[in-house]
Parts: sequence; structure tokens; C-alpha cells
Amino acid sequence: MRLLAAVITGGRPRLAERVTRALFDEILDAGFEAVEWVIREDHVDAYETDEKPFNVYPLDWANGYARAHWRHPVTRFQADGFHGAFPGREWALRTGEERGYDAVLLLDDNVKALGPINSSIPSCRAAMNPCRMLRTLADLCLSTNARMCGAQLNSVPPAKVRILRPGYPYSVYVEKTGPGRIPYFGPFEDDIMHALDYALDGGPNRTAAVVEAFRYEKTSVRTNTGGMRSHYSDQRGLEIARRYPSNVRLKVTRGTSSPRDKTRGVRHVLNTRGFTPVRVVDPDLYAQASAAVRRATLDAVAGKRASDRAKTRRRAAPSP
Repeated sequence: MRLLAAVITGGRPRLAERVTRALFDEILDAGFEAVEWVIREDHVDAYETDEKPFNVYPLDWANGYARAHWRHPVTRFQADGFHGAFPGREWALRTGEERGYDAVLLLDDNVKALGPINSSIPSCRAAMNPCRMLRTLADLCLSTNARMCGAQLNSVPPAKVRILRPGYPYSVYVEKTGPGRIPYFGPFEDDIMHALDYALDGGPNRTAAVVEAFRYEKTSVRTNTGGMRSHYSDQRGLEIARRYPSNVRLKVTRGTSSPRDKTRGVRHVLNTRGFTPVRVVDPDLYAQASAAVRRATLDAVAGKRASDRAKTRRRAAPSP
């Protein structure tokens, strides 16, 4: 199988803002053939460069695609204006398929940590190399009927850990190329709409899934306000709530999924009612990938317990 890693970027010209780049060398070591930045043509000149190539999508193409696939009741399409991430994601999948890749790892440009169980805890992160984790996502995607398969945002409260379940991948996920791929719609929550389209209307051979044990963090909106964030408002979830009323509702609640967040805002609440179940299509590959998830989960739990015990001993030790 041939795997491509594509980092969708826009509005973050400084390399220091695009913290995902710290993963690049290890992504290649994990079996992805190439890593590239996916960027709109009119952003290129302002961008700091590194050794990784730009996969540039033309502005005229972006305008045409965004106009034809725009889905929002309030925010209106503007030529050469804000389009969101969805034309870049579409371009990454199209050009990946044209070059013969079986699947594309789609990453936001501000992913700062990856790890099993809790990506903010060093002892958990040590349980599995982050890019081995990304390769395992690809193996789970290719061995099942999941057209897109992603990690879980770290701030989502932990629940029963399953290897792979129907769910909503975003920011860190693998998507298959080839026949049966559904086009992206936007400008907001395009990854969520994409998952809903696959899982509700894709039939038995297509769904969207997440690996609950694999977690990721992005840079805080308080410390990194670039990219698409300046265009977000309380109205951005209107289209997914209108289009998928059985699966999406809006409510005023804490500003993020973190239980420690004290801010307030309008957020979408999602469920997987009616999602197509995950089905294994390559038992051998799935067995290898699921074993890797189990081992990383057990090692992360054991590592955290050992770290907690060591911390307790240090705190209980008498002062010198």
C-alpha cells in the first residue's frame, strides 16, 4: 500500500506556527512515502519554507470548487476570500489518487502532541511512537470499511476504550482514495460533514471511525490564533445542525470539549445514531493493527501508573 501525508495549511506563514512539522521525519520513517504542505496558490509567497514540498492548488480551481460545494445558511461564498480547509482536503485526496496513493493522512498544521490514552502525559506518549500511531491509523482504515479513520481529541473525556468504533475523525485522520470517495463540502465543519456523509449515506462498505485510545492535541486558540480560527463564530455549526438534525444539535456550553474550560460558547453536540458499523475487510492486517493498539494502551496505562507511584514516593520522601 502507498501512503501520503498531507498537512493542510493556510493563514500560518511562519514555520513556528505550524508545529505539525516536528513530526515530518518520523512520519517518513513510519512508512509514509511522502509528506507535503497543501496550500492555496495566493498564500504561497508569504510562507516560510522548509525542505518539504508545497502541493499548491490553483486559486481559480479553489474558487470554482468552493462555490459549487458551499453549504452554509449565513456565511456566503466570496471569490478569492475565506474558503476554509475543505478545498485543500479535496485537492490532497484528488492529487494523491492521481499519483497512485491508496490513502492520505490528513493533518491540520497545528498538531502539537500525539499519544495513547492521554497525549499530554509524557509516560503515555512514551508508550508508542507518534508516527507509528499514525501508521496504525492507516492500517485500521485500510483493513476495514472505514473510508476515514482518525484519532480522538485529547480533551474529550475518556470512556470505554474500543479498538475502532463509528465516530467523527477530524484534524488527524486517514482517508482512502479511489472509487467510492465522497467530495468535501464546507466552509465550516467539513470533516464532520464528511464523516456524516460516509457513515449515514455510504452503505455497508463505507463508514467513518475513530480509535478511542489514540489521542492528539492542537495548539491552544489562546496561543495560536492563525489559520481558520479568525473566521470562526457561534454561527459556524448552523449547517451541520440543519442538514443532520438527528445527529447534531447546538447548545450553549463550555467553549471547548475540555471539562476544565470555563469559557462559554455555542458548540455542536454529536451522536452516531444510524452510523454504519465498522466491518473488517482484511483480517490479517486488522489483527496486526488492533494488537498494536492494545499493546500501546496497556503500556500507556502501566507507564502512567509507574509515573504516579514515583511521583507519590518523591512527595512522601522526607526533606533533606
